[in-house]
Amino acid sequence: VRRLAPPVPFAPGRQILYRGAWVDLVPGAGGAPLLEGAALQVPGEPVRFDAAVRRWLRAEARRLLAAPARDLAQTIGRTDVVIRVADPRARWGSCSSAGRIMLSWRAVLAPDFVREALIAHEVAHLVELNHGPRFWTLAERLLGASHEPSRRWLRAHGPLLHAHGIHNAAPVAMSYREEML
Repeated sequence: VRRLAPPVPFAPGRQILYRGAWVDLVPGAGGAPLLEGAALQVPGEPVRFDAAVRRWLRAEARRLLAAPARDLAQTIGRTDVVIRVADPRARWGSCSSAGRIMLSWRAVLAPDFVREALIAHEVAHLVELNHGPRFWTLAERLLGASHEPSRRWLRAHGPLLHAHGIHNAAPVAMSYREEML
């Protein structure tokens, strides 16, 4: 599937998604970005604004993805899991047979139910490295709900998430695999 989304730059006066809600990017004071209500206050030089927002989002992604993924993996007896937050272009996450889970930092832009489904999806791959019926049974047991709402959300809004942090004027072409969340 190929969709186009307009760029969503990390610049003062712009809005970005964070946990499924629009947040204003505004210059701020202090030593680190601070989320106050619906505004992310970003201190520092204007030329470093983009990098500061990107660092803050990646740190939030590590906080909101890595620990919950480790905790969920422990519920299925896996304590040896390595979680990495990255910026893949064509998937939201992956899991290796060695127990390495990669999750896209852009998942922090999506609503909580999408992020939670993504985590359950990848943790289920620790047991089933496929998308067969046993995989989906386990993934839904780990999530405690159907994955279909999060899959629908990502199909509809995934290209927008991948457009975040893009500064050029051309829309972002995004292709993604339908079997992923």
